[in-house]
Amino acid sequence: MGARWNRYWFEFTVERSRLVALRILVFGLLAWDLWTTFIPHAPRYGAGGVNATQFAWLDAIAPVPTPAAVGALWLLTGFLALRCALGVATRTSAVLIAVLFSWSYLWSQADSYQHHYFVCLALTLFALLPTGALRTDRGLYGDAPPPPDDGETPLPPGKVRHFGVRMLYVQLAILYGWTAFTKLDATWLDGHTIASLLGKPELREAVLSAGARFGLAPDQVYPAIAWATMFGEFFAALVFLVRPLWGLGLVTVPFFHLFVEFTEFDIEYFSYYMIAFDVVLLCPSRLWNAVAARLVRLAAPLAGLWRRVTSPHPLPRPAHATLAVVVAVAVGVIVARVPIEGTRDAGIVAGLLALAAGLLPWGRGPRRPVAVAAGQLLALGGMCFALAHGEVAFDYYRMWGGDLKRRGDLEASALAYERANAVSDGPARLQQLGDVYARLGRHDEAHTAWLEARARNERLLTTLLTAQNRAPNDAERRFDTGETQLRLASACSALARSHTRRGESEAAAAASRCAEQSQRDAAESFTTGLRFAPNDARGFTGLRQSRPRGR
Repeated sequence: MGARWNRYWFEFTVERSRLVALRILVFGLLAWDLWTTFIPHAPRYGAGGVNATQFAWLDAIAPVPTPAAVGALWLLTGFLALRCALGVATRTSAVLIAVLFSWSYLWSQADSYQHHYFVCLALTLFALLPTGALRTDRGLYGDAPPPPDDGETPLPPGKVRHFGVRMLYVQLAILYGWTAFTKLDATWLDGHTIASLLGKPELREAVLSAGARFGLAPDQVYPAIAWATMFGEFFAALVFLVRPLWGLGLVTVPFFHLFVEFTEFDIEYFSYYMIAFDVVLLCPSRLWNAVAARLVRLAAPLAGLWRRVTSPHPLPRPAHATLAVVVAVAVGVIVARVPIEGTRDAGIVAGLLALAAGLLPWGRGPRRPVAVAAGQLLALGGMCFALAHGEVAFDYYRMWGGDLKRRGDLEASALAYERANAVSDGPARLQQLGDVYARLGRHDEAHTAWLEARARNERLLTTLLTAQNRAPNDAERRFDTGETQLRLASACSALARSHTRRGESEAAAAASRCAEQSQRDAAESFTTGLRFAPNDARGFTGLRQSRPRGR
């Protein structure tokens, strides 16, 4: 029995290419997730000076997090994650990522989801893997040494044998098994939970139509999905524990997460993490090797270029040191200039880590300092793209400003809104900034903010109307137009009150007419949009907001 137990944990082998694929997919997705989803949530941490850690004993010793500290921590972790995905200092990066991400998770429950806990465990297992397990045969640092052989039998070429790999499969089995166990409840099995998740009428119609094809009555569809999901997750747990079931699991397990995305259930990037793990870890070895070989053949035209980039280019020590310093300074300066709080310290740490990675091959024989520098610069470029792509800084400051406004800290709220408006050329939060100024008694500044809000909304409305005329039957464009018209009406209403206060009666009357007309236009936009999408909740919400009060 003991021998079988040891074989199960310590003789389990997988292709190293699987782990490399997971490194690229998981760490690349983690970097994007941290930069585009996590950072805008940083203002939730330590709000009002209150915090609750994941463990009671931590409450006594952990400092209260701040948006600046948490945002900078995630910015730095994202840089390390993309650097690891690109193959730069993979071992060091994996360990640091596991420590930093796990600490940010344990530090507070302000933004805690089940998959954050799972990602912590997965990152810890990646960090425990032996040196070389996550590196390609010709990675950025050269030929990766074979991972240590923990078993008694010889380790085949291209394979990895380590208890951490088996533990990764077991952890996924536990996740699926526990998720299935929690569904052994009447509120799930009677289908009411599934029905509530399908909020949009068109999704309900699609699901009921699919159920009808299987001969199910409408009142049987949701319970059937609920039971199938519960049994399917129990099966998924078994699949990760029993290797002969991998092939069957490959064609069934990922569909749970595809269904979640189909229902538009907002659980951030959890489905994408799980699909990556499912596909890579459950693909049978023969199929995995065949697909990998096919991909290598397809990439053959790039192979020569890749070999030239990653081939050893040892530099003289002065040139090597100069290159490492230049890259480290570039990393540190650009990270420090990211327009969120706390990035100066993050820039210093990122620069030092970049310098360490650049000098790591020093004196250790032929290495690839040029490729290491290129990898770190690519990670830096990926960070800049991600931060610009989702208006991360704007979301960060607008959420912070809104929270401070609700808490009555108007001076700090005004400062946050000012920074949000500084990084966005759209309507941004000028309306809200004007409201805060007015509550602070800074009426001239409030008037200026509302004037700018009106001007920006009018410019955006012109653009949206042009796009709407090109696709008059597009409901989403109608709704975009209606929402902008509502914001314009709000700005004009505020200006009408401000002009009245300033004794400018004609300007006040003009602003009132603008508000009334924009309100009517918004109602028309939402009404027309609902003709093309009669069940859209966004349209109904906008139409309700566009109706005059009292009606």
